[in-house]
Amino acid sequence: MITILQTKMHSFYHNFLLVYILRNMLLGIFFAILANIPSVQSFGEEYYSREQAIKLFLADADSVIHQRLILSEAILAEIKKEAPAWSDRLYEMYVGYKDLQPAQYLVIDNAIGKTLPYTYALVVGKDFKIKQIEVMAYRESHGGEIRNLPFRKQFYGKGPTDALRLNQDIANIGGATLSCRTLVDGVRHHVKILKIVSTLIPTLNPPAKTAVPMPPPASGQGKKAAIGKVRQRGEIELVRRSTVLMDTLFEIQVAHDSASSPKEIITAAIEDVIARIEEIENNISTWQQGSPASRFNSWPANIQFDGGEDLWNLISLSKNIWRQTEGSFDIATAPLSQDWRLGEKKGQVPTEKRLTHLRSQSTMSDVIIGVKPFVKKLDAGLKIDFGGIAKGFALDQARDILQKVGIQNFLMNFGGQISAAGNQPGLNQGWLVFINDPRKNLASSHYHFYSDEHVAKIFLKNQSLSVSADDQRGRNISGKLYSHIISPRDGKALNDKKMVAVIHDNAVEADAFSTGVFAMPWYAAVNFGSKNPLAVMMIGAENTQFASHNWKAVDAIDKKSTVDKKRTEINHARI
Repeated sequence: MITILQTKMHSFYHNFLLVYILRNMLLGIFFAILANIPSVQSFGEEYYSREQAIKLFLADADSVIHQRLILSEAILAEIKKEAPAWSDRLYEMYVGYKDLQPAQYLVIDNAIGKTLPYTYALVVGKDFKIKQIEVMAYRESHGGEIRNLPFRKQFYGKGPTDALRLNQDIANIGGATLSCRTLVDGVRHHVKILKIVSTLIPTLNPPAKTAVPMPPPASGQGKKAAIGKVRQRGEIELVRRSTVLMDTLFEIQVAHDSASSPKEIITAAIEDVIARIEEIENNISTWQQGSPASRFNSWPANIQFDGGEDLWNLISLSKNIWRQTEGSFDIATAPLSQDWRLGEKKGQVPTEKRLTHLRSQSTMSDVIIGVKPFVKKLDAGLKIDFGGIAKGFALDQARDILQKVGIQNFLMNFGGQISAAGNQPGLNQGWLVFINDPRKNLASSHYHFYSDEHVAKIFLKNQSLSVSADDQRGRNISGKLYSHIISPRDGKALNDKKMVAVIHDNAVEADAFSTGVFAMPWYAAVNFGSKNPLAVMMIGAENTQFASHNWKAVDAIDKKSTVDKKRTEINHARI
């Protein structure tokens, strides 16, 4: 009797427990749907890539510019009054422009949850009040409730003058306190910093319209007779487009004759250019999972790999330039670059032992070029990165698309790599390009505004220019700046140059050679620039200067010459 009773009681409690658990699960799912959030927090999940964040969160902008600011001591001192813990000299953001004025600012940053970092995006308007906060990636199993919209909406409308204190201005989430606190602290600092550094952000220049003068009447003929024999020409204007590609700003200007060249053809060609660059990015991007380049990086050794035509062409070009530069340009240094990026986050320079180990897996001698489209690697740990050549390759592809439909006068700027064809309106020497002086730590590497702080001005015509410099892209590790360019010889970040500029007929060679020359010892770089058919200009760490004999500059490394500032409002390219 007792045994039967115990069995029934056990069965009752068992069923009751199942019903209770099921009820709680259903309630949890219901409230999760109600709050428009996932019912289960995923571990290590990425919700938005950087490219998606830019396109989604700055969707209303006419154009977007990636700003990397080197902060002066005065600006840094002003920031520390508002955010005492801030010490970085480099500040990075994306600026969305509307009607040529900065209208929105996007900051992407990392903060620590309990033990792992998460990534978030902050968007503020031109009044520096918060418009949007999104968690782009969360990497822990607990604390992900900061993604909930009700929590994030507490920030909206707040600005630099608001206290933004956890448990006072922003309600905490139980079980997610650490993540809540670090997000609140990070957002509070950024809204204050953005207001301070916004004074360094330029406005854009409007597109120019330059009237083309009619030719004079023929001898002995009146004006009416002359016009009858000469085809009328319309107004020359610049068709402009800018967008973010390969995680950097791509800008194109096409000189357009409104009477003889339908604007629709130009617009369609520009769209074809953007589509082609996106296709290249999808094929050779090493940060996109599943791309041919990513699959090659994880491919086993000594097995043929078919990555398609773009990958084969780029690897072949890279190996050829690797030979020409005697190993100074090497796309197989990806593990070294990754370790330096990790060192920047940790605040530690990679050890000699670590660099020696990585160099054993980092050489193009272990990449074998087969019959198109096959390639293979001899070391499974070898990984490639096209950061020093991809934009140049894309520019040459874009140039071919434009010229195939008869577009002859254009300038493209792809994150400091320029390709120019034909003439700028009002000029017949090509396109006038200014190169910023890397020693001046200018607020922006972009070219929408005029500054006297140029180290050279040149005319580009059917040529490409690539500039590798550390004034905008250096890594800050424990308060010391290191180059973003790694020496393939010893794995160390270089520090003997401030800038290398290269002019070549093709953008892919200009891009790769500027990186390769930067990675050479100074004496070898001078020798290479003197003996090869390309134009090279360099500025060393100690302000040593070199310009090869075929450097076609109007006033390379000459600060005494003047420029007609009235004309700079047109479209001078600045990098």
